[in-house]
Amino acid sequence: MDYIINNWQKSQNRELMNEYSNFYISNIKPPIEIIKNSIEIIGSYINPEVYNLNKTTQFDISSIKTINLSYKFEIELNYKEHKTKINLIGEFIFTNHKEYIQGLVNKYASKILGEIKKFNGEKNNEIIIDDPQNNSLYKKLYENNNFLFNNIAVRETSKYIKYEFLNFLNNNINKDEINYQINDNEELLHSVPSQEGWKLYYDYSVYRDNISDQDLNWLFNNNKLKDNGDDFNKQYLREEWDNKILLNSFSFNLCYFKIWGIPLISNNFANEKINIYLTKEALNNKINNFGTLIYEFFKFYNATKNGDRIKLFVNSNIFNQIKSNITSKSKILDILSNHFRENALIDANYFWLENSFKNASKSKLIDDSTILFNDDQNNEVNWEVKFMYGRSIYDPYFSYIPFGSKYEETNFYIVKQ
Repeated sequence: MDYIINNWQKSQNRELMNEYSNFYISNIKPPIEIIKNSIEIIGSYINPEVYNLNKTTQFDISSIKTINLSYKFEIELNYKEHKTKINLIGEFIFTNHKEYIQGLVNKYASKILGEIKKFNGEKNNEIIIDDPQNNSLYKKLYENNNFLFNNIAVRETSKYIKYEFLNFLNNNINKDEINYQINDNEELLHSVPSQEGWKLYYDYSVYRDNISDQDLNWLFNNNKLKDNGDDFNKQYLREEWDNKILLNSFSFNLCYFKIWGIPLISNNFANEKINIYLTKEALNNKINNFGTLIYEFFKFYNATKNGDRIKLFVNSNIFNQIKSNITSKSKILDILSNHFRENALIDANYFWLENSFKNASKSKLIDDSTILFNDDQNNEVNWEVKFMYGRSIYDPYFSYIPFGSKYEETNFYIVKQ
């Protein structure tokens, strides 16, 4: 078993090192490492009762000897500065009647495949994460702005499908007839992101993090703040999406099912897939919320626009806090966003501002009541005001950059009123 697992590790490392040769060729650590002292081998005899239930053989079933060994181990994935640990299980069957046991595996695999097909059919082969009926997914992914697919979203969706499927099996299978067990393993469900899911993630969490939406006509009319932020969606949602956006597809890995203690190791992933969707209406609602938050932010600070000048008006307490942190653009934006969040009505915990440049120049005190946020020295690209909307800065998020030094020149002032 050690030989098989080690060969698997070497094979995976070769593939990853070939695919990402620019990084791994000069890196000491391989992509996949088996964590020392994580290996646990659990052995169990197959219950002889299973043979009495399957007497389709001409030989004496009492002569059958079969054991199952579960090889549990933990791996660490290394890529650049990122490290991820994953628990895995390798299942092995040792028997003196291979063909007979193989027949049982195939028989029970067909049974489980049938149940998977019925389960998916009951759900019309789809789960819509913004449907409140899918209670836990709705709260963890949609309400928490965690639906732009990342590892957390995949993990939570996988947990949800497993929970739902176990309930389905409990209600539809008599364990006295078919005693089933599912390993508690992260690899039980295999996920495949869709092209639409990648595009949604890229457009709103990557691409928009590198562009400027300079046109502020949605926010100001003749340099005066509009009555609402309803026009934000028209500018921000530039793509034409289907009414349902396919984010991801999941299929069950039969290797992690056991029937009467026999792992279904001769089969891989079930062909039956269940698709994960986000509705276009739900996406629109979130973007509307984002636009409303941006609009309310400018309204909260009585923003004015005069040509290329944007002014925010703050009370003396906020102004003094900003003045004390004038050397840090990030702290200035934190102060502005924190005071606003205390008064925001919707999704306040998912909204913040950021200046992404590490070597940002300090802001400039013009007089006792005015601070110029962008003190651009030598016309360097060193500041921006980026609005962000999502679960955290470490997860996919919506971003909007109305002005900054690498775009059309805008002067951003903070004024004590």
